[in-house]
Amino acid sequence: MFGYKILDNKWAVFCLLALVVFVVFGRVVWFDYIHLDEDVLITGNSFFYKTGSVLTELFKHDVYYPTGISAYYRPLYVFSFVSDTYLGASPMVFHATNIILHTIASFLVFIFLKKLQVVAGIKNDAKSSGLAVFLSLIFAVHPLVVQAVSWVPARGDILLTIFLLLSFICLSDYLLNQNKKYLFGHLSFFLLALFTKETAFVLPVVYSLFIYCFYGKRFINYTNLGLASGWAVIAALWFLLRQNALNAIAINDISISGMFEIVFKNISALLLYVGKMLLPFNLSVFPIIRDSSLTYGIVTLIAVTAYLVWNRSNLTKLSLVGLVWLTIFLAPVILNYDDPNQMAFFEHRAYLPLIGVLILILELGPKLNHRYIKISGIGVIFLLALVSYGYSSNFRNGAIFWREAVRVSPGSARAHAELANILVSEKNFSEAEMEYKKSLELNPKEKKVYNNLAILYIKQKQLDVAEYYLKKELEIDPSSVVANFNIGNIYARQNKFKEALFYWRKALETDPNHILTHESLVKYYYLIGDANGANKHINEITRQGAPLSQEIKEILSKLN
Repeated sequence: MFGYKILDNKWAVFCLLALVVFVVFGRVVWFDYIHLDEDVLITGNSFFYKTGSVLTELFKHDVYYPTGISAYYRPLYVFSFVSDTYLGASPMVFHATNIILHTIASFLVFIFLKKLQVVAGIKNDAKSSGLAVFLSLIFAVHPLVVQAVSWVPARGDILLTIFLLLSFICLSDYLLNQNKKYLFGHLSFFLLALFTKETAFVLPVVYSLFIYCFYGKRFINYTNLGLASGWAVIAALWFLLRQNALNAIAINDISISGMFEIVFKNISALLLYVGKMLLPFNLSVFPIIRDSSLTYGIVTLIAVTAYLVWNRSNLTKLSLVGLVWLTIFLAPVILNYDDPNQMAFFEHRAYLPLIGVLILILELGPKLNHRYIKISGIGVIFLLALVSYGYSSNFRNGAIFWREAVRVSPGSARAHAELANILVSEKNFSEAEMEYKKSLELNPKEKKVYNNLAILYIKQKQLDVAEYYLKKELEIDPSSVVANFNIGNIYARQNKFKEALFYWRKALETDPNHILTHESLVKYYYLIGDANGANKHINEITRQGAPLSQEIKEILSKLN
């Protein structure tokens, strides 16, 4: 692998990476959705993506708008789904985009590592180029990236990595020659990274460390001050737009002390991620702490710590940058509001932090015996590629994914609930009921499960039982849009319109854009002969660009 002059040609490296990614992940284009967020982000919002105002609306709302509510603000991430919708709106298009993006990210890892070698003073020869190629190939086929490539909604981490690496590459070029076009590129890509995923908010810390380590104190003067001003302006713009979007749905940010409390509760998850980075054999499509082994993480942590202590006098600044990169980008991964016993620590979230490990290995480059590393390096890449190829099969469709999730994480209430949804789609109602109840045994406060169990009983025309479970859902989550909507529909079927109106209005208080609730209100107002009321809710549906159902079209024609 090392020593070939062709590796000095960056486009040859790109072709090599593209070929390897295609061999390992090419079949993913034939995969279906796994029904984990796609039902909202892709299929549920496809009508919105086709509206003329979508480009401006993306920056005004949360990531799930208009069919859901979320605390995340990621307009560029959602824009990627908009563009794919126009390209064909099939799973094949969305999966192909993920594969292309991963290829680009892998190539940028190579470019970034080469930049680090230059600024760290590592000799630019065939050996250093070979090491950068080797590490970018490791990144391209590492089992931890499988979920990011195979699960469409995980592309946010790929996009973030692309923009982040481009911002670092431009920053490095700007600091070397002070050309303003690189400054513009650096700030632009920082802005794009922020509008892709919130993790980018910590980037200025890593930028500052990068400048200090590799460009010396002379850049802590006016140059760094100008950069810091640019970062501050961009961060302020992002913060204001994000707050505006979250205020529209009455979501408040968690306090700083609350963040530290959550991170402390989930700290053991760091071992889970670190272990999989160097020993990627403890893989899980839906990993929760209670069903995961931390042994690999402990072994990895001891080994890395021992190496750093043993070689502390020979460590370079690359080690510091690698450790900080790994730590600072892993920390947001464990920041989640779920119960620590039930939270899923998805592997795609390690996509960006994994580069920190590559930087640490890059520091070893000059110390490696390149006579033996050629064959062993190819062997490592082949082994990782083989593992990733087989592991990606778990993402073929929802039925395979959720059965695997229950197998590897039997203690996950969410996994059992989602498998139940799959069983309902397969019309296996008896097993679905068992899975819903198993979910509630594991976590009696698991959201949406009582609601979905109620829908199961509605299908069987057991409305009294369904009403009972919907009220249980509303005890857990009084603002649940779907539970308020469904219990309103039950009362409407029983001609209890006063009660129905109460719950439908509660649904719209939480989500004024809920299409199905507006449709129910159209039918209600038409039934009582209130044409103005019916037209009002028809207008709300069309305002959002949602298609009118056949039943609503018939009502509209009769009203006119």
